[in-house]
Order: sequence, then C-alpha cells, then structure tokens
Amino acid sequence: MLVRIITAAAALAILIPVLIFTGTIGFFILFAVISAFSVYEMLGCCGLRKNYSVSVPFIIFAALSVVSAALSSEFIRAGQTDLVRFAALISAAMAAVPVIWVIIVSVIRHESIEADRIFMFLALYIYITKGFSDLVRLRCSYGAGEAGLLIVVFVLVISWGTDTFAYFTGMAFGKRKLCPNISPKKTVAGAVGGTLLGSAAGIAVLFIALGVNTQT
Repeated sequence: MLVRIITAAAALAILIPVLIFTGTIGFFILFAVISAFSVYEMLGCCGLRKNYSVSVPFIIFAALSVVSAALSSEFIRAGQTDLVRFAALISAAMAAVPVIWVIIVSVIRHESIEADRIFMFLALYIYITKGFSDLVRLRCSYGAGEAGLLIVVFVLVISWGTDTFAYFTGMAFGKRKLCPNISPKKTVAGAVGGTLLGSAAGIAVLFIALGVNTQT
C-alpha cells in the first residue's frame, strides 16, 4: 500500500501544476511522455523490451500519437483547414504504421519473436495510446478555459477513483475472487465498490464545477 501511496503522491505532484497550466504546451508534452513510458512498461510485461526492433519504434510511436492528436485537434479548433489535412495525414499514419511494423517484424523475426506475443502487445499499445490521445483531444476540443480543465479532471477522477476505491473496498470486503486466473487479487466487492464510488467521485466533480460556475 505504501508504494501505491508514494507513487500516487509523486504523480499528483507532477500532474497538478500541469493541469493548472493546462492551456500550455507542457500539457501535451507531459501526456506524450506518459504515453511513451506506459508503452515502455507494457513492453516489459510482454517480454519485448529487449527486442529493440519492437521497443524503440513503439516508444517513439506512442509519443508521436499523442502529439499528432494534439496538433490535429488544435488545428480543427482554430479552423486552419490546410493544416487540418496535414495533421489528419499524420494521425492516419500513426494509426497505420504500428500495425504495418508489427506485421513486418513478426515475419522477419518469426524465429525470435512469438507472433501471439507481439500481436498481444499491439492490442495493448492501441489501448494505451488511444486513451491518452483521446484525453488530449478532449482537452483541445474544449479550449484552454475552465471547460477544458474540467473535462480532463472529470476523466482522471473517475479513472483514479475507480482504481483507488476498488483497491480499498476489495481489501475491506473482498472475499469472492473475480477472475483468479487473470488477476488473483481482484475481487467482486472491489469491482462493484470501485465502479460505484468511482462514478460517485466523477459526479461530485460535476456538482462542484456547477457550484463554482453558479457563484461566478
């Protein structure tokens, strides 16, 4: 538990200042770095970190996917048609190139890399980068004001709240295992508690935001 608390505190210490200055380029750089680091961690989980023909390109792809999402969204919001087309091409490339790269590597390196392992990683890569890219798109779509900040905080509170409450309700009330073959420590109580309380945390953020807007 102590490790989780320290990790969460360190993450908040970095993220909160960026959220305060969410209209700056630092916001996009942070999420590009987080996306790349998340993919780096997943490469380790899949046993592919030392396969540099996979790890190095995909860490770069992860960062560029967030950058391209930010650029395309900003250009759309600014109404810059020519740049929108250019950014759309970059976004399309960042969606297609990783898939093509995996196919090429799985054929050329078939003796040293298991196909099911690398394609499992590809699915996880898409899951990770899609999430961070969409969060950046939401931020760009709602602008640099309170609405842009609110939508980011709303998403993060639900995500972190669900994970946090699932952990504590599972510890307190968890007896029946959820999917022991996949994750031995997950419980039904944790899943239910995390879902309900995480959703409540998101609703609380909305009410607080509405209250602030009403007063102002």
